[in-house]
Amino acid sequence: MIVIGAGRVGTALAEASRAAGIDCTLISRESGWEALDETGAMPIVLCVRNDDLADVIPRIPASRYRDLVVIQNGAVSDWIQNQGLGELTRGLLYLAVAKRGDPIQPGSTPSPFSGRHAGTMKVWFDAMKLPAVEVNWPSFLVEEGVKLGWLLAHGVLCELYDMDVGTIAEERHGELTSLSQEICKVWRAAKGVDIDVGWFVRRLEDYSRSIPTYRASVKEWPWRNGWMVETARRRRVSTPVHDHLLEQIGHGDKLG
Repeated sequence: MIVIGAGRVGTALAEASRAAGIDCTLISRESGWEALDETGAMPIVLCVRNDDLADVIPRIPASRYRDLVVIQNGAVSDWIQNQGLGELTRGLLYLAVAKRGDPIQPGSTPSPFSGRHAGTMKVWFDAMKLPAVEVNWPSFLVEEGVKLGWLLAHGVLCELYDMDVGTIAEERHGELTSLSQEICKVWRAAKGVDIDVGWFVRRLEDYSRSIPTYRASVKEWPWRNGWMVETARRRRVSTPVHDHLLEQIGHGDKLG
């Protein structure tokens, strides 16, 4: 396996892979890039921040684009389509790594993968004792909406109430449901995918209970809450709950 990005997640995956007896090349900013020149069809897992994707992609030979596995959180689908990357694999990670060097804390939800290397990713995760599942593209779009929704909702609620995600799941069900209704409407307008709100909320709360001490926040604005704001305006979807929460935590100036 090849992992690009020696941060928290990339380092943890590389170490877990080696512990499972599977060789893994970890590429950092400064070293390891020669591994991409080798022939073969080994997956190349991108474990970099969303904002770093634009700098990392040009360093990868175009002949290896079809081996890319994009696992970034947030609304990255539109960006990928605009890059002309062709066939690649998408994934969403339901796991947590508190800081670099810490072991992986798996979530109760299997990490879904879709695309050319989805099966290989599932085998790799199975070997590392991390739950994973291979899904088709329509199913992945639903999963992408769920993961993005979890980030959007808990970012604002954790900041507003100074709570971890486990406490939000137990004490803020009503507000989480109201937010989820808006998120599902925006996702439907943007992707043409209908998601049942009750099921959506249960998925969000189940994941939160599996990593209860994690504290989300409003960050990576263009890829998360900023995407929600911009898409809602462009698609003319009313999101008063999301807007009001952003105003309460000091992000009202970004609403336009």
